[in-house]
Amino acid sequence: WRGSRIPGAIATPLTRLAGRLVTGVDPGTLDAMPAARALAARPLYFVHGLADRRVAPAQTRDLWQAAGGDDPLWLVAGAGHNEAWKRHPGVYESRLRRFFDHALLGRGVPLPGGELADPEPRGGRERAGRGGA
Repeated sequence: WRGSRIPGAIATPLTRLAGRLVTGVDPGTLDAMPAARALAARPLYFVHGLADRRVAPAQTRDLWQAAGGDDPLWLVAGAGHNEAWKRHPGVYESRLRRFFDHALLGRGVPLPGGELADPEPRGGRERAGRGGA
């Protein structure tokens, strides 16, 4: 809704109504913390843009902690909501591929647990397929 310039006072109730109509559940009543705790035994990879205006970094950290706090957490400086790939495409793809290779296919070295550092600036954005943990 952000790009549509619809004011939040209108967009929020419309979004909640759509959620109720599609799922039968009001998304505004959901609590993600029990869901995060229920996923503690599964491999997870948290990626969050620190410039996100929809979800605060503290909320992501809380979910990460609720899920055990030992999975990889990448807080991406300068990235908004769903913008980590735009900020560091090569590193994003490399880390995600590495995570899936280990978590789903059982091959390769897992990403280290805990907070992952942003890559060092190289005078521009990385190209896809380059970068690492």
